[in-house]
Amino acid sequence: MISSSENRVSYDGDGLAKEFAYQFKILEKSDIKVMLVKPDGSTQILSKDYYVDAEKSVVVYPGYAPGAEIPESERPPVLPTGWRLVLYREVPVTQLSKLLEQWPFNIIEDGLDKLTIICQQLKDGLMRSLHIDESHASDVDVTVPWQAGKSFRINDDGKSIVLTEDPARVLPLAQSALEAAQAQAQAAAEYARNADKCMRAAILAQQTTEQYKENAAELARAAATSEQNADEYQQAANAYKKAAAESEKAAQNYMSAAGQYWQDAQAAASVAQTNAQKAVETAAGIQDIADEVAKVHEYLDAAQLAAGNAAASEANALNFAQAAKKMAATASEMSEKATAQATNAEASAQLAQAQAQEANKFAANAADSAASSAQSKADAESAADTATQKAAEIDTLIENAFLNTMGLSVTEGKICITYDKEA
Repeated sequence: MISSSENRVSYDGDGLAKEFAYQFKILEKSDIKVMLVKPDGSTQILSKDYYVDAEKSVVVYPGYAPGAEIPESERPPVLPTGWRLVLYREVPVTQLSKLLEQWPFNIIEDGLDKLTIICQQLKDGLMRSLHIDESHASDVDVTVPWQAGKSFRINDDGKSIVLTEDPARVLPLAQSALEAAQAQAQAAAEYARNADKCMRAAILAQQTTEQYKENAAELARAAATSEQNADEYQQAANAYKKAAAESEKAAQNYMSAAGQYWQDAQAAASVAQTNAQKAVETAAGIQDIADEVAKVHEYLDAAQLAAGNAAASEANALNFAQAAKKMAATASEMSEKATAQATNAEASAQLAQAQAQEANKFAANAADSAASSAQSKADAESAADTATQKAAEIDTLIENAFLNTMGLSVTEGKICITYDKEA
């Protein structure tokens, strides 16, 4: 008589128990199968290290038949905590009864054989179908829900089968979502790289701004120096122009004086020649007058002195003329040099003004870059402050939630126990 449908029993290990009872009927000790379930869910059907005591309806693990014991060092440990032992019945689907070859025994044997054949067919079909491993509980509902266009899966609690979306439909959507996520991840990575480049560019711009500031200051100083030099060059040019004008005026005066000296020398020479002619004529006319001889000699001496003076005056006039020509040439050269230096001074002044304008442009650009860098830095600091504030708020929320869970609260900086007055 079989009054129970129980076919399996499971035990959790505690590191102490060695005997595990079963309530279902078996015909042979080999009808009992022992399965070891490890903490990771993997299973092992044992072929040794256990003993079936049919009289007490228990399985001893680790256990051995009387006289077949092995040394303690070779035995497995008592079923540890976290491990499970599953005992289930598995009877061979055979019919070994042989009855008499006469009625009604032959009919009974044929009926038994037919039932065995049917059981074998059912077992074959079950072995080629989905089924639950013996290690799982018997309260699992294996009814498969059915709906058009849907699939099914094992529920999260492991106790039933529930409907789910058809993978053939969901997979393309998931693939598209994955590709979109990957594209977004790549875009985010690109944004991160661009942000890093922008940060580096901002740092470089700040450094360049500082360099532009230094260059602008240097150019401003150079412009100021150039402007000062231009003023000095202009003053020097004006001085050279003035000196050239004075030199030219002095040369004209020297030329005028030389012309006057030359005229005076010619006049003196003419007078001397006239006096000499007169003296000769006078000497020829009064050779017979003895008392006039001394006068004649005096006239001759005066004529000779006048002629000498005229020659000296002519030489001095020539020297003055040559000196005047040299001074005029020197004055002309000095005037040309002064003009060239004035031209150079004007060009230097124009270059200094251009450099000053370029320096002002650099300074303006540097100010703009500095303002942009300062704004970027201010934005980054503001974002960091916001993130820090949010983190502090989250920490406060987590702390309050933890204290509320523990029945605690914070009052005036002290942790207090919250209790129910009615209780």
